[in-house]
Amino acid sequence: MKLTGLLMLLTLSLGFMACSDDDDNDKNSIVGTWKWEGEGEYVIATFNADGTGVCEEFWEGGADRYTFRYSYSNNMLTVLEDGETYTEPCYIKDGLLYWDGDVYYRVK
Repeated sequence: MKLTGLLMLLTLSLGFMACSDDDDNDKNSIVGTWKWEGEGEYVIATFNADGTGVCEEFWEGGADRYTFRYSYSNNMLTVLEDGETYTEPCYIKDGLLYWDGDVYYRVK
């Protein structure tokens, strides 16, 4: 009986640790929707878990939307869009995404 109780306690504690790690990974994951706002313009970039994404740019009197493929590793973001490949430094710190000289905040 004591062994069963000990195994249940161990299983529960491992489950809580796994959830904590997942939360940390989610905070540092690029997957999600991010927004940058400037004077009279803003950008919404969505990075999907399957390596695809959508970027929407809005400015006074206009808007643009394009899709892309991406990979993110070692604080480097590689984007393939319209046959062109771009690799730029990109990192997440304190819940903010630093990319291409701009700071994005998570909206989803």
